Amino acid sequence: MGDSGTGKSSLLATAAEWGWREHKKVSLLYSIDTGGYPGRIDALIRSGIIRIWKMRTRGEAFETCSRACLGYWPTEFTDPVGGETHPGVSLLPPVTTMYYLHCKCGTVVKEATNRKAFQQTFTCKECGTRVNLQIGTVTNKSAVHRFFEDVGLRMYDGITSMNDWIMTDMAEKGARGEIKGEAAIRIVSGEDVYASSTRNHYGFAQTRSSNWINDAANIPGLVVGPIFTARKQRATDNQKVSIYGPMIAGQAKTSEVPAWVANCLGTSVFHDPKGRREFRMYLTEYMEQDDNVKHLCKTRAEPGTVPEFLSDGPVGPDNKPISGEAPFTTFNLGYFFDIVEKATEKSLASTLEAYPDAPGMKHVDLLKEVSTLEEDLPPEEESSVTLPKTAAKPVTSAAAKPITKPVVGTKPTPKLPPKPAVRPQLKRPGPRSGNK
Repeated sequence: MGDSGTGKSSLLATAAEWGWREHKKVSLLYSIDTGGYPGRIDALIRSGIIRIWKMRTRGEAFETCSRACLGYWPTEFTDPVGGETHPGVSLLPPVTTMYYLHCKCGTVVKEATNRKAFQQTFTCKECGTRVNLQIGTVTNKSAVHRFFEDVGLRMYDGITSMNDWIMTDMAEKGARGEIKGEAAIRIVSGEDVYASSTRNHYGFAQTRSSNWINDAANIPGLVVGPIFTARKQRATDNQKVSIYGPMIAGQAKTSEVPAWVANCLGTSVFHDPKGRREFRMYLTEYMEQDDNVKHLCKTRAEPGTVPEFLSDGPVGPDNKPISGEAPFTTFNLGYFFDIVEKATEKSLASTLEAYPDAPGMKHVDLLKEVSTLEEDLPPEEESSVTLPKTAAKPVTSAAAKPITKPVVGTKPTPKLPPKPAVRPQLKRPGPRSGNK
């Protein structure tokens, strides 16, 4: 994270170079920033080390951002070098799942990418049986799509712009009446209608940001975790203390964003007493020269195993280090990956020295182990107890009286005095009617 002009996008180029140099893996760059990218990245794009996608050219802000963070990639480009696509272009998932319909004889009669393809009946070429979902068996197998086999890094530039994009999209949908809820300011200008963002929009964008980062961390085949750039913003933490953190929609979650990632690094331009600039990448919390508010930076390395910051030293007017070293020698994400790996190896060595009898990592195929254990179990012995052919009658010993249920006495029902007889009342005849 850092302000514009502090080297964030250039550091993405160093990560891509490291990925190719150390692992011969290509990097996918998801570009959302409207400010473009430096020439160093353009050279890596033309050499094939970086493949770029300008996500805004597809449209559909929510779907595009969500699927990009799941590892999807456009199936075609209008300009591969510029990373532009048609609006609404279809996207390719990183993992493809194939479904197979098997006959009872074991032959695969049909394969497809969706179970719905098995709704009709097929004929087995091996035995001639008519097979469908009711008769056959369906299995599936998932694998990384061949397009992504040489991909090792995913870079998103950046999450601040992703938040800006979906906030604008929600405001536009609210202006068209597609989003209901909290009232927003609406402005009608000619044929156009505009609306402001609401508190619900901010809360929704913050939740989506967390989901995007978590989803990207689960993309298969990466040599390092996904890399997100972000601008920084000033906010307050839960203790009402001022801090700087990655900028997402609103400020309520700013102090929590570093906890969503393994490493939260800060980029800054330091000025020495002679006024010379020095590009720094901070690995721990720091404060700017003219500000006493801390920046929330951290790494997953143990304390004391990495330096406070990485820098090539002061640079001249041409942005080249005065020391004579090549630019981005130490101010370099690849260099950071290497020192973190060395710190991890150092921690492992000290752990093994403290616990020499540690069992170490062992791969165990649990399914295979369970089946082996079942084969080694002795067969169950059959019971030797047999039931008589006829039920035996109970035997009563002469010495002991048979047990009978106790008789529980009951109180006699009290006799009530007879009710007096009720004589029926006869209806008196009415007066006789006659002729006078």
